[in-house]
Amino acid sequence: MSKRISALASPTVSKIKSTSSSRQQSRTQSRTGFAEDDTGAELINEISFGNLDELLSERLKEVLSLHECQQQHSSEDIETGLPNVYDLSNSTSNNKKKDITRIHSIPLILATITNKDITTDERKILLQKLYDLVILRPSLEEEYQDEYDYEMDLLKLLKIFQTAKDQDELLLAIRALCVFIVTNIDYSTVVFSTDKSINCFSLLEKKISDQSVSDDVMPQLIYAYTSLLLCLHDESGGFGLEDNLEFLVSQLEACAATPLDSQTVLNALVYGIGSTLTLMVSNSKSNEFVENILEVVADILTDIDVLEVIKPIAMLFGLGYELYDYDDENLDPEDDYTPLPYLNTFSIISRLTNLVKSSTKKVSKKDKKEGRSVFRDVLKTIEVYSNLQRRQNYLNPSPEDFESREDLTLSHLKLSKSRSLAVNSWFAFFRLIQLKWLFTSGLHTQLANSSRIKSTIRDKPSNSYASQFTNNANDASNESYDWKNENVKREQGKKLQIKLEKERMAKLNNVIEQQGINTGH
Repeated sequence: MSKRISALASPTVSKIKSTSSSRQQSRTQSRTGFAEDDTGAELINEISFGNLDELLSERLKEVLSLHECQQQHSSEDIETGLPNVYDLSNSTSNNKKKDITRIHSIPLILATITNKDITTDERKILLQKLYDLVILRPSLEEEYQDEYDYEMDLLKLLKIFQTAKDQDELLLAIRALCVFIVTNIDYSTVVFSTDKSINCFSLLEKKISDQSVSDDVMPQLIYAYTSLLLCLHDESGGFGLEDNLEFLVSQLEACAATPLDSQTVLNALVYGIGSTLTLMVSNSKSNEFVENILEVVADILTDIDVLEVIKPIAMLFGLGYELYDYDDENLDPEDDYTPLPYLNTFSIISRLTNLVKSSTKKVSKKDKKEGRSVFRDVLKTIEVYSNLQRRQNYLNPSPEDFESREDLTLSHLKLSKSRSLAVNSWFAFFRLIQLKWLFTSGLHTQLANSSRIKSTIRDKPSNSYASQFTNNANDASNESYDWKNENVKREQGKKLQIKLEKERMAKLNNVIEQQGINTGH
């Protein structure tokens, strides 16, 4: 049964290909070599993670159904391993099974899920239930008023991830673990400690580096790694992220050698590296990282003709030109030279121009009005940022020119019937991808109710131009974004994090050893 679940629950490459190919064949691929590109308003919705949430939910319903059938035909009661607090001694085994699905308390799910008599299938059902509950909560303060209780449950969940019995349990565990951390991230320092046996990043790096991990699982591990990086290190100035980014780039270099062999892995790395680069804008090595990364993927963009592969690469180029610090304050306006993130910018512009032509032939007037090519947006970004005058006009427009500024609207995310979030920069877009992976159907709830998650999607990077910008992406009322106050908050947050980690680790070390939570894996 586990093989059947695995085959259908995982985000396979074939699933992505079949979905895109059916859409493309009905359009213009046969005429142009490329399908019509997605409209800007739909761009974020077209980022695919293999429909992981829907597939796992569907398969887990089947698991539960199969178990109930087995219970009905069993000649004797089969214990389900629920805690004694349920007092189900007089219930039939089938009723006990149903009681698993009726648990609506997050702490109670974790008390149940770690019971030694719980089966692997039951654990999968409870992991899915846990995820479904957490993504609809902007925080876990109501569930965990005691920080110690939260940390102990977090370590329990980490252990389930470490000891997952099969691919499906691993995927369910990593998703549940990530949202459990992010929704209460101020109190999750125990799993980011110097102890590598319980450090999430160390554990994920080990699995990502494991050549035996399938291409179905690998993208999800990468998204887990990069989404946690984003949520943990946002507004930290990129401090201490060099090693993490170098690790991701090393994986990208290996994958870029054969880009068509593992498209979903390559895409996950591109989106993850892009998100991590947005954390590095204040880092002194930011330009160096951008240059190296674009050099790694340039040949893929110029030489490969597979749309699913080159679209993320093109977006990464757009982000690279947007993030790059051109040091305009020290440039001579009379000098034609402008430092660029990729030396042969002309070849990239030529390639994108051809892609725009290929992807917009035979496009209806309605499609042209409603949206535009991703390649056109990337091309516009590169043309604006690679020219000193256009760049300065774009970044610091005069009042009379503001309305005619060369704005990009890459995508819209609907928050309610009357409100939507406009994504106007690649900086914000790459971050939004990570949040979409984290929260799936709960993303709208998080953006509407969590100021932390909402502020993650910012329009502009905090580089040397930051003081000129206002941020209207994280506030529907278009209030200005105070970067100076954020710097103060950042420093206060660092001090608080260090203090909390010392206090908690001292309290938890003995408990971890006594309960066998530290597996040493």
